[in-house]
Amino acid sequence: GTSFLDGLMDELAIYRRALSDSEIKGIFQAGAAGKCASSPSGSTILARWKFDETSGPRAEDTAGPFDGVLSQQGAAFVSGGVTGNALSLNKASNGFVNVGDVLDLAPASFSVVAWVKLNDSDLTPNSLVLSKHASGYNNGYFLNVNKSNAFLGRDNQALFFAGDAFTSLHSASRVNDGNWHQLVGVYQAGGNT
Repeated sequence: GTSFLDGLMDELAIYRRALSDSEIKGIFQAGAAGKCASSPSGSTILARWKFDETSGPRAEDTAGPFDGVLSQQGAAFVSGGVTGNALSLNKASNGFVNVGDVLDLAPASFSVVAWVKLNDSDLTPNSLVLSKHASGYNNGYFLNVNKSNAFLGRDNQALFFAGDAFTSLHSASRVNDGNWHQLVGVYQAGGNT
């Protein structure tokens, strides 16, 4: 993507199956204890980035082999995460983390969970939290904030897209208000999000 997130991110995880409502609630309620301290039964965590590093160019994947590489500018580890440190991304400096072309999840079931703290009232479209998607096509998946294009998503809200523009979902509440919010996207094989 060419539009990057502007704010903080913490505790990003990808699961190899659709999480249930009760599992998502339990992860949210863990809060500062860390959502993955004990994994939901059978969750099969594919990747988890805690962003607790203090410096350096590498974001360690504590659940798998998908360590990320921070962009040379606009991405840094900072204190003040939901648990421990967080990843700070600056859109003006094109800040991002690249984990390579490795997370091809759909059409299998999967879940994406992340905590984000976004700048108040930033309405820049396509503010990506996590994506594997070829722009302009109904493929892949992405979790982002604000509108994705003319017909996907809404300003101030999160959007989850999993291969079909007509089944993409957006949050009911505002997420770019300067507070921490947990964003969750769940895709069930067969097209349910």
